[in-house]
Amino acid sequence: ATERPSFRLAAHPGGAWLMNPATGRVRWLDTRGAPVGAAMAAPGRRAPRPPCPGGAPPAPAAAPPPTPGRWVWLAGHDDASVVGAPSWHEGRLRWVGVQTVAPLDHTAEWVSVPVAAPSSAPTTAAAAAARPLAAEQTGAPLTVPPRACPPDMVVVGGGAYCIDRFEARLFDRGRPMSPDHPPVPGRTARMLQAWAENRWHEGGLVAHAVPLPPLGRAPTATPRFEARSVLGVQPSGFVSGYDAATACRAAGKRLCALEEWTRACRGERDTKFPYGADYRHGACNVFRASHPARALHGNPSVGHLDPRLNRVADEEGPMRRVTGTHADCASRWGDDAAYDMVGNLDEWTAEKGGAFAGGFFARASRQGCEAVVTAHPRRYTDYSLGVRCCRDAGP
Repeated sequence: ATERPSFRLAAHPGGAWLMNPATGRVRWLDTRGAPVGAAMAAPGRRAPRPPCPGGAPPAPAAAPPPTPGRWVWLAGHDDASVVGAPSWHEGRLRWVGVQTVAPLDHTAEWVSVPVAAPSSAPTTAAAAAARPLAAEQTGAPLTVPPRACPPDMVVVGGGAYCIDRFEARLFDRGRPMSPDHPPVPGRTARMLQAWAENRWHEGGLVAHAVPLPPLGRAPTATPRFEARSVLGVQPSGFVSGYDAATACRAAGKRLCALEEWTRACRGERDTKFPYGADYRHGACNVFRASHPARALHGNPSVGHLDPRLNRVADEEGPMRRVTGTHADCASRWGDDAAYDMVGNLDEWTAEKGGAFAGGFFARASRQGCEAVVTAHPRRYTDYSLGVRCCRDAGP
């Protein structure tokens, strides 16, 4: 690491690389420190973004894996700033960053992707796949094959379609919306007016003291909302089936057909649960011993439009978890996975009469990917309902 003070040395299985943050030039080293390859940063960087919190640099679009001249494309780089250098653990590249949607969210590991061993070819077209890149010394143009899916989505069935990696958070013109209120202004205003009064009559004294979560906008404001799949944030509840379809369309995606949702949930091993054939308590955030309406109202069957419900915690911690919390609740496709398709929030599908799937955190369900509710029309909403989008695969 003595070549230039501006170079950053990062170890990896089989050697290390030297990175120059100023130029993006990378040199690969073997275990003895001898250079084995060099290349310039991968193409595809977006236009410069505003400075990140605390002066941290914007996250790059790609990072170097052990194989000289190859790159790992990083999901979510547009929404994060770099904290430290990439590192390796058990064959996975990890990069820690701070989400630019702060202060509503927090610093988190925003990418953790597997990469093929140096002697192996890439095994998937998912976001984690390594892409060939011309070496710097050849003078050849730097080219990257087209992606089958956007970086925030997972390739299902060898390229049949794409699905969001995480449950969605709704954003209004680039700003995160409250995950505890509906996105439609009329419904929001009615709900806030009702619970400003009802919170003093439902439940006991402790429940009375729990404040309403902040809305973060005027109740009458009309947002232009879209669904974003982001790691480490609270997913949006109180989404109706119509809102879910609107949010996916605004993101250039669509609601998943029920058959698509179920197939993606079962993973390439085609199992009833994301993690296998048999129910394992605690692997996904479902069948919790508590219920938020019982905690606040003394009755799990009432008050389901209370905006405080997703803020309730029990002895196991928060009932609604941030996206990607349950590492075992991963519906795997190649080297990638969709997280929390079972549990956390129910997710709307495109069924004409209205259907949501997966079960939410307090649903007493051991049905896994087969958990589907068809009893409510698409206009229905409550605290337990969220969204995950699909998209046709293609460049």
